[in-house]
Amino acid sequence: LKSKPRIISLGRVPAPAVVAAFFGIAPGALVFGLTRVHDLDGRPLSVVRSYLPARLAAGLDRSAWRQPMHDLLRERRNVRLHRSVHTLRVARAMADVAAMLGIALADPVLRIQASTYVADGSPIRWTENFFREDRYEYIAEMQWPAPRVRTSKATTR
Repeated sequence: LKSKPRIISLGRVPAPAVVAAFFGIAPGALVFGLTRVHDLDGRPLSVVRSYLPARLAAGLDRSAWRQPMHDLLRERRNVRLHRSVHTLRVARAMADVAAMLGIALADPVLRIQASTYVADGSPIRWTENFFREDRYEYIAEMQWPAPRVRTSKATTR
């Protein structure tokens, strides 16, 4: 979409319970947290909150976090993402998300939570995306192969 990310916050933060469960660590253990707002045409489109193991953030300056996360992990940390699971739902904007998106408290947003793993199955990134419902449309196209022709074996007696 050619959106431009603005970094709102970054640094070591206590892991929320759901993030701790994903990483298999104690709630409140330190992880790296990053919150960005993506602007499109000079207006907020989405808020993205990401959590990573703290070791992956060491030595990276603030400007590095403006690039797409998968590029940053691959190019600077040699981390190859393997699989992610995305859960989409309509949610109500919490106070901080509403303020960043410039919408009213409890306005509808599209919430996409993504859990990302490396090839050995280890969790590497937990992300929540909140999109303004009036500025974002999700389109999915599915294609199915042609059905196989079944052949039956007739037997005669």
